[in-house]
Amino acid sequence: MLDVTSEQIGRFTEEVVSEIRDACLEVCKRRSYRIHWLAVREVLPDVGPDWRNQIRDQLGGKRPTNHARRARRLPPRYVEDYLSFTNQGELTVYRALKQIQEKDLPREDTIGIYPLAGGRIPGRTWEPDVLVTYRGRAGVLEIDGPHHNTRRALDTTRDHLLRDAGVGFVDRIPVEALENPTELTATLRRFLRRLGEVK
Repeated sequence: MLDVTSEQIGRFTEEVVSEIRDACLEVCKRRSYRIHWLAVREVLPDVGPDWRNQIRDQLGGKRPTNHARRARRLPPRYVEDYLSFTNQGELTVYRALKQIQEKDLPREDTIGIYPLAGGRIPGRTWEPDVLVTYRGRAGVLEIDGPHHNTRRALDTTRDHLLRDAGVGFVDRIPVEALENPTELTATLRRFLRRLGEVK
């Protein structure tokens, strides 16, 4: 049984579930597991200890005001400049971009940095790791980890959807670059150069 949150349940169409099921059955055959079916179920969201107050606020007309962002019930672990991040890698990339923004670029030719800027592309709602604006163009940076090697086709499809929706350039930062500030800065400078050249 795949447990899926309410905001993600719509992505698990019968076609997607069928593909997952086929992959699982193949693994089961190879590993001699005795799993013969797969289904998806919606799970209740995590709620904090103040859930009564949250419901009271919603019923009273008080709504979250953070547009295009998924409301987070728990306090974020990684925060800087009143922005939240899901992991240390995103924060590291943000700090490196901020360094370029504040130290390297003139104010009249600078960048905008928007971590986890939620949005909608055809078929899905999605939060890119970092949305960057530069010279009238928008680009997306994704931080790749080891799991991305097995998701390359899905990543490529999403990249095409983003470009079709007007994102000028999509690039990926390998997790190894996060451990080397010089390599990370070079990667980000290359991204900005290519973003600035997009026609």
